[in-house]
This record gives sequence, C-alpha cells and structure tokens, in this order.
Amino acid sequence: MDTVCTPTPAPAEEQPVERPPQDIVHWILGVSLFLGIAADGLLRAVPFGLNAALFVGLLCLALAWGWRRHQEHAPCWHLLGLMFLLGLFMAWRDSSVLHGLNVMAILMLLALLTARPTRHGLHTTTLASLCWNITCGVTQATYSPVSLFGRETDWKQASKKIQTQHGRRILYGLALALPLLLVFTLLFTAADAVFKHMIETTSNRVADLMLDNQYLAKHVLWSLVFFVMAILIVRPMTLGKNWEQTDVTPSQSWAPGRIELSIAMGSVLALFCVFIVIQFRYLFGGDQLIRTIPGLTYATYARKGFFALLCVVLLVHIVLMAGAWLVKGADPRTGRLYRTLGLGLAVLTGFIFASAFFRMHLYVQAYGLTQPRFYAVAILVWLALVFLILIVRLVRPNWSFFTSGYLYSLLVMLVLLNISNPDGLIARVNLHRVTENQTLDTEYLQKLSTDAIPAILRYDEHLPDEDRGRTVSEILHDRTTNATGWRSWNLSRARARRRLFED
Repeated sequence: MDTVCTPTPAPAEEQPVERPPQDIVHWILGVSLFLGIAADGLLRAVPFGLNAALFVGLLCLALAWGWRRHQEHAPCWHLLGLMFLLGLFMAWRDSSVLHGLNVMAILMLLALLTARPTRHGLHTTTLASLCWNITCGVTQATYSPVSLFGRETDWKQASKKIQTQHGRRILYGLALALPLLLVFTLLFTAADAVFKHMIETTSNRVADLMLDNQYLAKHVLWSLVFFVMAILIVRPMTLGKNWEQTDVTPSQSWAPGRIELSIAMGSVLALFCVFIVIQFRYLFGGDQLIRTIPGLTYATYARKGFFALLCVVLLVHIVLMAGAWLVKGADPRTGRLYRTLGLGLAVLTGFIFASAFFRMHLYVQAYGLTQPRFYAVAILVWLALVFLILIVRLVRPNWSFFTSGYLYSLLVMLVLLNISNPDGLIARVNLHRVTENQTLDTEYLQKLSTDAIPAILRYDEHLPDEDRGRTVSEILHDRTTNATGWRSWNLSRARARRRLFED
C-alpha cells in the first residue's frame, strides 16, 4: 500500500510591526538625551536663577525645532513665547512664591502643548474640549518611554546602521583628529604658560572625576532620570494624538425648565440682595456698629469675611458655568431666562467683589501686608477679570474666545505679578506704615526675598540703621548661602548686593 505524503504547510509570514519613521524616533531620543544632560548640569543647583532660564530656553528651542522639522500644523508659538518669558522671570525675580507659580505655569503650558493644539483650535475650543485634549495628551505622556523604547524603535536596524556606517566613520574621524589635537596641544603648552596651566588643571579635574565613581554615577543617574522626563514632553508633541474638537452636551433629561431656573436662581438672587443690604449697614457703618455684635472686632470681621467672600465668588463662577452647560439642551426661552438671571447674579457679585476688596483694605490698614494677603487679592483680581469674560459669554453665547480667554487671563495675570514685584510692594506698604507712626514687623521683612531690599534701603530715614542692616543681612544670608555659583545667579540678588555695597 502506497503511503501518501502530505506537504507540510509553509509557516505564515510575520506581519511587520508598524513603526513611525525612524529618523523622527532617533531625533526624539537625541533631543531628549541632550535635554537630560542639560537638566542634570543646570537644574540641580538651587535656588533657581540663571539655570532655570537657560534650561527653559533650551526646552523651547527644542520644541520649536521639532515643530519646524516635522512641519507641525499651525503650532502655538505664542504659548512657547510665554513659557520662555516665564523662564526668564526665574532669573529676574528672587521670590520663592513667584518661582513656584512660574514653575506651575510652565508645567501647565507643557501639559497643554502635549495635546498639540493649533492656533485656531485653541481659540475656538470649548472648555470640555480643552480638558479632554489635555487629558489625552497627559495620558500619552505617561506611557511615552515604554512605547518609544518598545515598539516604536527598530533596534535591529539601528544597530546594523551603527555597525556598518556610523561606526566606521566615527573611528576614522577619531584616527584623524587625535594625532592633530595632540601635536597642537603640545605646541600651545610650550608657547604659553597660561594655556599650559589650564590644560593641566582640566586634566587633573577630569582624572578626579573619573576616579570618583560615586560622583560620576550620580550624574549618570540624574541624566537618565531627566532623559526619561524629557521623553514625556518631546514624544507626545511629535508622535502623539492630534488635537480634536469635541463638545460634551448634557442629556435632554438634565436640562432644567423655566420653573426650576426661576426657583433656584431667584432664591440665590434674593439671598445676595439681603447680604448686600447688610454689607452697606455694617461694613460701611464704622467700627462702633460692628462692636454691637458680641465677641466680634472690626479686624476679625474684615479678615474672616474676605476669604469667605473669595469662596463665594469662586462658587458663583462654578454655578454659572454649570448652568450654562446644562441649558444647552433646553429650549431657547429657557436659555434666555438663564442668561437674564445669570447677568443679574453677575452684577450682584460685583458688590461682593467690592466688599471683599474693602475688607482686605481694612485688614491691611490694621496689620500690614503679607504674602498670603497679597496673593489672595491677586486671585480676586483675576476672578474679576474672569467674571468680565463670563459676562461677555452670557451676552454673546456663541463667543468663541471664551475658553482661551480663561487661559490667557491667567497667564497675563502671572506676567503682571512678576513685573509688579510682590515682595518689593509688600515691603513698601509695611515700611510706609512707619511714616504714619504704626508698628513694623521687622521679623516678617526678614522672611522676604532680595526683591524687597531696594524698598528697604529706600526708607533709610524712617528705619534705624541697626534694624535696616540686620534685616538686609538676614535676607541676603537666607537667599545666597545655598547659592551654587553662576547657575544660581539672579538679577535681583545681584542688584541687592551691589546696592548694599554702594550704600
């Protein structure tokens, strides 16, 4: 009986892995490695100063290079310029609070840029679309190193390319350069003693670094950490998901009717009217009227009331935003009713703003100005600007600049804070109290940054020499003791030292 031989089926061909262009992947790795090494050399010196400005500048250049190289569609150059400006402020102002705000704003801009917005998309987006795209961008950033080193890099092709092309060229270049460098270095050292001393000093330092394994390992480790962090930024902006316009609309069942709106917002309007009437009687009625309430002083009334009213303003803003979203699914008459009631609530909130500002004015008059009080007022000013944007949106529901107006108003407010010099303003307000025969908290002045030193020296005739010298020396000691060379150089600290020596 013949045996029938069945042919063995050929193995199925493996499907090629879809990878992005390898030149883009190599560019991401190279730029991220450069930024990691730069961050290790610059950012590990505190307090921040010139180092932060230089690194932010390098980061902005890298992102701009990526946009130009990969022909990004309508990138947001103005956001990149604002980020670079915030980096420059780090080398100008010395206030640690401002430094923290600037760092948070830079991180916020980076999170926004990972969503790859276009100029048109950012100007016409909705708040829901903005939040959605930022969430997608940040999510992509979290797994960027795994994705880049995993499936997106063709390691076999890269190793073959290095072995066949770049390896031979590098070795050939080194073979040509090393003899020439050695001969010219020997001739220059024989010709100039200063150059010889510099070469010997550099050689000794390099030898010490190579022998100190712990020091070298620390730099390598931090460079790798910053390298991975740079990938979190560069990769989403190059290979990440493009910006998408999305709009989340509420369900029809969630939309309130005219009766619900009238009851909810009408009761809130009535409560606001009652509160405003009481404000005119007590807040502007003087200290004697306040003292009719047992256990309440004018200062306590002003202090506690300000921060409570700040929360009221925030809550009103959230309520108006939530209401505008809910009435999207309502009929046009309900939408008009909401806008009318919302405008009335916004107008009454203007009196809340005035009351909060007046309370803080009373509190500063009684006890002076501090950083928490100053930045609380700054937040209130920003909220007032935001409320103007919200009022325009209520009048013109289809206004497209609403969402980006939030972002730009916050960034503009932060730029104005850096320009206004908060610590210098705090020092001037408190020192001016001395001219009015009021007490001065010199211990609090010593906690400010060197931004306050010019203002302190300007009031030399009203401040005893002993107090002025001790205050300035304490500020300089706190802000310059841990400064590490040129990386921590700061314009405000340099001016303060020069001004002190001149006086």
